[in-house]
Amino acid sequence: MTLFTSVIFSLSLTAPILGAILVPEFRLSISYIGQVINFFGTIVVLFFVDQILFRAIDHQEVNDVIMSYVTGRLVGFFLIGILFLCIEQSL
Repeated sequence: MTLFTSVIFSLSLTAPILGAILVPEFRLSISYIGQVINFFGTIVVLFFVDQILFRAIDHQEVNDVIMSYVTGRLVGFFLIGILFLCIEQSL
């Protein structure tokens, strides 16, 4: 789940940049896409990821959950970075 939210947050950063490159006439309108994507990512974090983290804190199983959380974030950012570089190279 952390990987999924990490990809959503990374897309909220890169989607407006890619959109502005691909469709320069609508740069200002496209800049708001990142905020909408970020909103959905925040909802997923609030209702799913935070609940898992809070349960782990209650049961003193934080180490396993934190390692999973950090790994998911790193892999998500890495995947979006590679995707962004591939798209940039094709332009």
